[in-house]
Amino acid sequence: IVAGFGIKTPEDVAQISNYADGCVIGSEIIRRINCDTAHDFEGVTNYVRGLKNATKNKTRAYKL
Repeated sequence: IVAGFGIKTPEDVAQISNYADGCVIGSEIIRRINCDTAHDFEGVTNYVRGLKNATKNKTRAYKL
């Protein structure tokens, strides 16, 4: 199960990852790409890295 509406921050990802197998983040990544005036994608890369780090060492709130 993945969740994907309204997720924008690492805090959102950390909270959702307690219940879902993954998170889908589309609009915020596209917004950041469009705002990347340097065209080096460093800000986008750091943003995605922060989202990934929010999933580390998570314990599920439920068991299958």
